[in-house]
Amino acid sequence: MPEPHPSARRHPLLRAGLVLLMAAGGAALALQSALEDVRVAGALVISRGLWTDIVAAVDGTTDRSPHGPPATADVPYVPLLGLLLTAGLAAWLAGAGLISWRARRTFGHSLAEWGWRGWRWWLLPGAWEVLRVIAGLAASIPLMRLVVATAPFWFAAALAGWLATLLSLAANPGHQAPPSAARASRRGIPAFVWLAAAAYTLVWTAMNWQLYFALNLPHGDSAMYEEHLWNLTHGKGFRSYLDQGLFLGEHVQVIHVLLIPLYLLWPSHLLLELCQSAALASGSVATFLLARRQTGSERAGCCLAAAYLLYFPLHFLDISIDIKTFRPMAFSVPLLLFALDQLERRRWKTMLLLLGLALSSKEDLAVVIAPLGVWIAATACWPGVRERSTSGARPWGAIVLGLALAVFATAYLVAVVGWVIPAFRSGETVHYSRYFQAFGETPGEIVRTMLTDPARVAREFFTADTLLYAAALVVPLGCLPLFAAGRLLVGLPLFFVLCLNELGRAPHFHFHAPLVPIVVWAAAAGLGNVTRRSTGRATEFHSGGRWASHFAWCSAFATGLFFSLGPLGIAFWDRGSGAHWRTLYVPGERAARFSEVERLIPRGARVASTDFIHPRFTHHERSYDYSEYPRAVNDNRPGAPPDTDFIVIDKQDRYRSLAPPEQQIRGPADLPEYGEDPGRWEVLVDDEYFMVLRRR
Repeated sequence: MPEPHPSARRHPLLRAGLVLLMAAGGAALALQSALEDVRVAGALVISRGLWTDIVAAVDGTTDRSPHGPPATADVPYVPLLGLLLTAGLAAWLAGAGLISWRARRTFGHSLAEWGWRGWRWWLLPGAWEVLRVIAGLAASIPLMRLVVATAPFWFAAALAGWLATLLSLAANPGHQAPPSAARASRRGIPAFVWLAAAAYTLVWTAMNWQLYFALNLPHGDSAMYEEHLWNLTHGKGFRSYLDQGLFLGEHVQVIHVLLIPLYLLWPSHLLLELCQSAALASGSVATFLLARRQTGSERAGCCLAAAYLLYFPLHFLDISIDIKTFRPMAFSVPLLLFALDQLERRRWKTMLLLLGLALSSKEDLAVVIAPLGVWIAATACWPGVRERSTSGARPWGAIVLGLALAVFATAYLVAVVGWVIPAFRSGETVHYSRYFQAFGETPGEIVRTMLTDPARVAREFFTADTLLYAAALVVPLGCLPLFAAGRLLVGLPLFFVLCLNELGRAPHFHFHAPLVPIVVWAAAAGLGNVTRRSTGRATEFHSGGRWASHFAWCSAFATGLFFSLGPLGIAFWDRGSGAHWRTLYVPGERAARFSEVERLIPRGARVASTDFIHPRFTHHERSYDYSEYPRAVNDNRPGAPPDTDFIVIDKQDRYRSLAPPEQQIRGPADLPEYGEDPGRWEVLVDDEYFMVLRRR
């Protein structure tokens, strides 16, 4: 923010106090609005139960509703303002004391600087409230929905800026010129990065394992990949029995085959979860290297590595919003990050090897590798890039390599989608064409519609969801990727495709995995650009990019409070949330009862089971999906195939519990197999948790 006029600096403590008062007043108004409507509170990822508790804690009352639970509340402004003023005053004094002690400044100077610089950030919630009022006066429902949906970003930016300011002011104000990138690149990886990566691996592996132990981990799109390895190592082909044939009829996705040497030692789904979390965590090392090279600062590299590990779109690659966990596509994140690191070092052969491995994680990677090749060719023509080349590579070599990479990736994608996958599907079109139903039924029809009907494409792309998606990718990294827009453009084609995808319009599943390395790569360069601009401003608290470095990881932390499913997210501790730790990660009576059921099924049996207990039967002779979804192994019909020996039903399956009443299974009579011929099936178990039928 611009510095005030000199005449406004005559009373710095008064100025700081006024900013604190204004920030508390605006934040109180924003919180009052958020608490008075459960829909706005929901945008802040607060459950209805937590909302009720908070309203009561601030002396508010929820309104009774004759048609259901309360949706509005009456929250008094004055107690809320008093609470924020009290907390703000305490934080002001405590922060000033910390700054005075750490930076060796007078307490009065620290109090004035901290109040002025820090509390300006808390004006953002007030600005959000102004926009909400404007949207209400304009009676614009789309605008109001957009403003409400962006509420977490406004509050997160306020918290991140406030924390980054405190950390920057508390640092030694003396200017220290960052070392050269060449000298910094010769150093090793600091212990902080390794410890942070280990902590991430430990936490997210434990969460994934607990999902498995608590029977909250689905087979479909999670444990089915472990079944691929089991079947492949036992002569059954590269497949699960969810697939219509070999898995190559779904995706050209084979990278998890590289885990077989470890899998032979420990054939368990838990191994795959451990490997995925460790792989994602290892991306912090590449992030550190990229940031240190761009800034010449080890501190900046550590800050961006921390931001990467706190980045909530990364967390959804470990556990997605629908509680699906292992996906081979996650391995592309560290591979692509290390490939980008090798690109900056001009180690072309290693880069190509890493890109090839990343491409084996899913054909979608071609959509970022092709524009990356264009970027390599384009930047090879820039004199500044050629001068920074560490190997003296000729520009024409880089141009040829980049263009060849772009052509290869494009041809690969066309071949896979047009011929390879259909060849393994008996000529049927790729299954994910249905994600683009607004444009057609087949890939060719979809592409033609996009090329010939730009108006339809514009209607689907230029929406509030697109804006929110973009914010979810760049805001958690302190908007640093925007300061390296050229690199960010490498991800634009995939971002465009995902915004047209009916399932991929938010970073809550796995489709955005290839975007994560591109956005982080751009953030590293953006941090370098910011650092170079601030170098030499010795009297500024953000000298050498210090503030921007802190703002990056503080932004990741603050946005994670609202969006992450991990222990740093509100949802993890919110008892009313479906992501509460006790709901998802603590085995209950259902898991205890299942151990008795599991002992009834011999390993040589062919078992049809529902989704969340399906992972426990993948090592049997056959493991079928029992659902309403038609499967090729059952002649494209739902239910159990004819050769099934056991049917195991989880009556409390979280997917099945959401089914219409007519699809609920309460007893054997609700199963078509039993209803058609009850004499062929023996009921072994039928209680409130499970039902087990054995073929006579």
